Amino acid sequence: MASLRQAGAKSAAIFLGRLTGAALLFAAQLAISRLWGAETLGQYLLFVAAINLIALVLPLGFQIVGGYFAADYAARGQGRALRRFAALSFAHIAVMTVLLAILASLLPAPATDWLETLAAGRLAVVVGAAGLAATMVSGALLVGLRRPILSYAPDALVRPAGVVLVVAAAAWFGGESPLGFLVAGLAAILAVNGIVLLGAALRSLAAVPPGGDEGRSGYRRWWRFALPWVVIVAATEAMFDLDLVLLAGHLAPAELAVFGVCGRFFVLAAFGIGAVWSVMLPDLFDAEARADQGALSARLGQANLVAVAVAVASFLGAAIGGPFVLGLFGPGFAAGYPALLIVFGGLVVRALFGPASLVVSLRERPYANLPVAAAGLAVLGLGNLALVEPFGLTGAGIAALGAIAVWSAGWWAVARRITGMDVSILGRLVAARRLPEGAAGERRASAEAARA
Repeated sequence: MASLRQAGAKSAAIFLGRLTGAALLFAAQLAISRLWGAETLGQYLLFVAAINLIALVLPLGFQIVGGYFAADYAARGQGRALRRFAALSFAHIAVMTVLLAILASLLPAPATDWLETLAAGRLAVVVGAAGLAATMVSGALLVGLRRPILSYAPDALVRPAGVVLVVAAAAWFGGESPLGFLVAGLAAILAVNGIVLLGAALRSLAAVPPGGDEGRSGYRRWWRFALPWVVIVAATEAMFDLDLVLLAGHLAPAELAVFGVCGRFFVLAAFGIGAVWSVMLPDLFDAEARADQGALSARLGQANLVAVAVAVASFLGAAIGGPFVLGLFGPGFAAGYPALLIVFGGLVVRALFGPASLVVSLRERPYANLPVAAAGLAVLGLGNLALVEPFGLTGAGIAALGAIAVWSAGWWAVARRITGMDVSILGRLVAARRLPEGAAGERRASAEAARA
C-alpha cells in the first residue's frame, strides 16, 4: 500500500506539472488560432509533429530504453556500463544531426504544399529535433535513476513557458505571417532545454558506483532493445505526431489544426498514464532482478489501478469540458468533439490492457512486440485512407481508435504468451479476488501442521 501511495504521489506531482505546462501550451495555441487563424495553427502543429518524429529517430532508440538500462545498471551498481551507454546515446544524436542537416540541404524541391511548408523551416526543424532528442535521452536516464520529476520538468514547464513568450514576441514583432518566427523560437527553446538537462543527467550519472562493464555484449544488448522500441514508441507516444503527417495529405490545414488540438489533449492524458508506469519502473526492475514474481505482479497491479483511474477521469473530463475547451479555439473547432471522445476512448482501452510492451522487454524479448506494432500502423494508415474522406475528423478518430485497440490487445496477448502473466486490470482484479482464498488456505495448512 505504501508503494501505491508513493507511486500515486509522484505521478500526481509529475502530472500536475505537465498539466500546468499543457495549460500554457494550449494558451499559446489558442493565441495562434485567434491571432492568425486555424490555418497558421495547423501549419505550426505540423512543424511540431515533424520535430517530434525526427527527434525520435536521432538517438536510434537509445532515448527510449535509457530508463530501462539506467534502472538496470543502477540497481546492480554498474556505473561504468551506464556511462558508456549514455555516451553512445549522445554520440548518435550528434552524428545523426549532422547527417540530417546535410540531407536537408540537398532535398529536392517539395512536391506538395505541406512539404513546402516544412522545407521553409528545415534548419529550425533540425536544431529543434536535436535539442529535443538530447532532452529525451537525458530525461530517460534520470527516470531510471529515480529522478522522474527532474526529468519531466523541462518538457512540462520550461518548454511551455518559453513557447508562450515566443508567441507573445511574435504578436509584437512577427507581423501578419509569423510562422517562421514561431518555429525558430521553438527550436531555440528545445536546444536550450537539451543542454540544461544534459548537465543534470551527467551529474546524476557520475554518482553511480563504477562497478563492472559488459564489454561488447553490452552493445549487442543495447541494440537488441533500442531498435524495436523506435517502432513501438512511434506506435504509441508519437502516434498523433505520425498521424498528423499522414493526415496532411487528406485534411485541409484548418481541419488538421482541429485534429491536432484533439491529439494534444490525448497526449496530455496519455502522459499521466506513462508517468505512473515510469515511476514504477525501478521497482519493476528490482522485482525482476530478484526473480520475485509476486512482487512484480503486485507492482504491476498497483500501477494499473492508478493508470485506469487516470484514463477514466480523463475521458470524463473530455466528455464534460471538451465542447467548451474546443470552442475557445474558434467556432470551427467544435467539429472535433466526436473525434476527441473517440480517441479518449482509446486511452481507456490502452490503460485497461496494461503496460504489456514494457513487461515483454523486462524479459528481454522486445522484438516480439514488432509484429503487433506493424499491424497497428497498418490499421492506422488504411483507416485514414478508408474513413477520412467520407467521415472527416470523426473518421480520423475511428482510425486512431482502431490502431490503439490493435496495439493494446496485441501486446497484451504477447505478454501473456511470453510471461504467463495477465498484465491487464482484469488480472489485477482476479488476483485480488483469489487473495483471500489463498490466505484462508495458508491458515488451514498452518493449523493442520500444528495439530500434526
